[in-house]
Amino acid sequence: MISASPENVTAKALATDLGLTARRIRQLTAAKIFSIEPTDDLYDLDRCRQRYDLYSDRESPAWNRFFDRVAEDTTNADRFCNAALKPKGSQADLQKAVHAVESMFSDIFFMVAAKSGTQAERDFVMGIWQREQRAAMQPLLWRACEIMGDRTGLSPEQVAKKLEAA
Repeated sequence: MISASPENVTAKALATDLGLTARRIRQLTAAKIFSIEPTDDLYDLDRCRQRYDLYSDRESPAWNRFFDRVAEDTTNADRFCNAALKPKGSQADLQKAVHAVESMFSDIFFMVAAKSGTQAERDFVMGIWQREQRAAMQPLLWRACEIMGDRTGLSPEQVAKKLEAA
């Protein structure tokens, strides 16, 4: 679920808001219940509130609305990826696509974590979705190499090698 303008907070602020300890926030993050924004290591407060409510009540009718939003976000991610992967796809298109894919998979990982009956089930299903995430990100990463190559005069392969070496 992509928020238009999320309020991003620290783990300590999130813990205070939810009445939890910072340690519990870290545990729930490790368990994929919460996710941090990759650019600033902050939490989207509204998203975490929604997830914590769902996690706390696995039978809540709100799950149906969550599933509908994830389905909509999947459609949006597909649309953003298609735009980014076109030959004229811009860096801005690519950033939208990457954010949409990251958000979509974050929600999928949350669903798996919250709904799995056992740790073995969670690990198995997470492994499948992690492979899917890598497959979805690979063409986007290649497109990033193409865009950087266009700007630097390097081939996408040369850019990829430089990134691997860094």
